[in-house]
Amino acid sequence: MAPDFSGEWQAPDYKINIVKNGNKIEGRGEFEKTSSNALSSAWVGLPAITENITMEVKYSGDLIGHGIKYKLWIHKKGYIPTLLGDIPDEGLMIISDNLSEIKVYKKGTKTSEEFYSLNKIY
Repeated sequence: MAPDFSGEWQAPDYKINIVKNGNKIEGRGEFEKTSSNALSSAWVGLPAITENITMEVKYSGDLIGHGIKYKLWIHKKGYIPTLLGDIPDEGLMIISDNLSEIKVYKKGTKTSEEFYSLNKIY
């Protein structure tokens, strides 16, 4: 059985609260993102307007020892999936032996795949 690593973790752009329940994990968090309409404003000769948007993050995964096969959703807060469904990003995570770091691989092409770490907040 995998150790319990539930708690708050720091990702590159946000904090996420991870909960382990048996062989399943779920993580949720939020972050602010600045959005700009600079291109459309320039087209009609108006100044660019920026706004802060709250984004929601959700991880869901299956534990195998110190590994996790996960799915990741990142959407604007209040987003409602279409009838066709919601296609998440997928990847693998490896939990360090001392439970202080989770190495994350987000599956993609050679140009879109990502590697980053989640660090435990004590």
